[in-house]
Amino acid sequence: MRLFDPIGASLAATLCALCLAAGAHAEAADEEPARGIDVSHYQGRIRWDLMPAGSLHFAFIKATGGTHRVDPEFDNNWHGAREVGITRGAYHFFYAGDDPIAQAEHFARTVISLRPDDLPPVIDVEITDGATPEALVDGVLAWLRTVENRLGRRPIVYTYHAFANQYLVDPRLSGYPLWIAAYDVRQPVLPAAWDDRGWHFWQHTHNGSFSGVNTPVDLNVFNGSLGQLQQFIRDYAGGACPPESPSCPP
Repeated sequence: MRLFDPIGASLAATLCALCLAAGAHAEAADEEPARGIDVSHYQGRIRWDLMPAGSLHFAFIKATGGTHRVDPEFDNNWHGAREVGITRGAYHFFYAGDDPIAQAEHFARTVISLRPDDLPPVIDVEITDGATPEALVDGVLAWLRTVENRLGRRPIVYTYHAFANQYLVDPRLSGYPLWIAAYDVRQPVLPAAWDDRGWHFWQHTHNGSFSGVNTPVDLNVFNGSLGQLQQFIRDYAGGACPPESPSCPP
């Protein structure tokens, strides 16, 4: 099923459920949440030019992993998304067994710079490489701080509930926006570290489909409308989110 087919009968029901889950940031009950995908070389060569206009608001794109891996499709996806007007963001897959500063520098060298309308950078944390929770958190925080210093944006943390509740319990992590993976639920359950902060992005399936992508693809929503997504980007463009902004965590 094409979950976000713009003329499909399933779209209204799907968006209705997601609007309810994203209601904390929505300005009106009938306002749709901003929709997105996240991609890597696992999706093969994506035809960004085939995506229906207005059907996709943002895309997270894998850039790097570890200290030297670069996703083979990063350049195509990074430039292709922008060429068709899709808001883009870059993410890094974190290996706790590799030096976190070297990983952050590798990511920053690959992305080079972010435009004012790009999403904040992302660290994908879902494996431990045998590290203790304390060592994992220390490494993640070192990556976050280094990337924020190099690229001028406070990064986003991507993870999932069970992993985060076991390994990412340090309250210092709650100062970073959360992108949560949670499938087959009406709304995600927050990890303890973010319990009072809320989520900004939700990856709600790993088995979606979209024009221009020939394989299953992850589908996401932002916790708010397209206008609120744009405000979120503006708030984080200078690094730490201004505490008075409505899109910031409390």
